[in-house]
Parts: sequence; structure tokens; C-alpha cells
Amino acid sequence: MQKAAKTRCHTHGQLHSQLTQLKVPASTCQWITTFLTGREQQFADNTTVIGLIHDDESAYSRMVDEVVLWSNHNNLKLNTAKRVEMAVDFRRSPPALPALTVLDRTVMDVESYNFPDTTISKVLKWDCNISSIIKKAQQRMHFLRQLRKFNLSQELMVQFYTATIESVIAPSITAWGNSATKHDIHRLQRIIRSAEKITGITTPWPSPVPAWPVL
Repeated sequence: MQKAAKTRCHTHGQLHSQLTQLKVPASTCQWITTFLTGREQQFADNTTVIGLIHDDESAYSRMVDEVVLWSNHNNLKLNTAKRVEMAVDFRRSPPALPALTVLDRTVMDVESYNFPDTTISKVLKWDCNISSIIKKAQQRMHFLRQLRKFNLSQELMVQFYTATIESVIAPSITAWGNSATKHDIHRLQRIIRSAEKITGITTPWPSPVPAWPVL
């Protein structure tokens, strides 16, 4: 698994070709390329490469090399300082994997991998991910309490809860919900119950799967 920040600087010819492949109208392609003339476009992005390694790691290494070649072909510059690798292996005595090298730089091996909304550990335990979710939700609960102090309507408080607190708990819960410990479920329930007291609306919490609640 590899993570990289990328910077894009498209030439107009490549951009026009890709827009044409996407069947963007010719007039729109012309307007975009004209607008971008003389302007360098850059952005940062995250890329993840996932590979299943059997007895030979060469196929995975080739896949990573293909990503590097594709990036170069499309004027995407890989940030060598942000590349990491995480190997998941449940064998009792897993062999040491050779270090992955990209662009003459060794990729750092890590114990966990952070997606935008989910933290995955190499042992596939979710305590760090759930703790992160709870921390974010608790921070947002402060603002929900402040809204009650200002006598905001129940409807708007529910909307705030849905947009800022429920949206933190909900992502990827289908992946970690059944693996959550009772202790972690209770911690999440306390946040939901606190929100119920503030908004005045009861939220059921299905069992045994801790599906995210909807006010």
C-alpha cells in the first residue's frame, strides 16, 4: 500500500486529448484550453496502491512501477517524502519483505494507514480508528451545546448534528462496526445519547450491529 502526494501540470495537448476521450463537447474543450493558456495548474492528491502478494512480490513491484510511469506520462509528480507502505500478514512468522523502492528512494513501512475518514492498522484492529472518530465527534458536540444555549430551533440542531457529528461516525462503519468492542460501542453511544438530550429526539441504536443512528 502506497500513499503519495501528486502535483499536476498538464500540457494543453494532453488535457485536450483526455477531455475528448471523455466526450466533452469541442466548444467546451476549446474554452478550457484557452482559459488555461499561460496558467500553471497544480493540486495535491492522495493515491493508494493495493496489491495481493503471494510467494513473489515482483507483481506488486511492477504494479507500483506502472503507477510511477503513468504519473510521469500524465505530468504528475510523486512526492517522495510522503510515500508509505503497510503490509498485512497474519502468518505466525511472516518473512521480512524486501524494502520497496520508488524513484531511488526507500518507502517507509508503517503500522497504520490513514485514509481521509478511516485509520486502518496492519493487524486490522479498529481501536485507533474509533478513538479518532470519538475525538472528532466530541469536539463537534461542543458546538451543538452552544447552539442550544442560543435557543436554536430543534430542526436546525438536528441538521447540525446530521451534518457535523453523524457524518463523522457514519463513514466506513460497515467495515469496523462488527469488530468494535463493547467498550468502544458504549463510548459511541454516550455521544449519541448526549445529542439526544440536547436535541430532544430519541435515536435508536440497533443491536448487535452498531449502525450509525439517524435523528
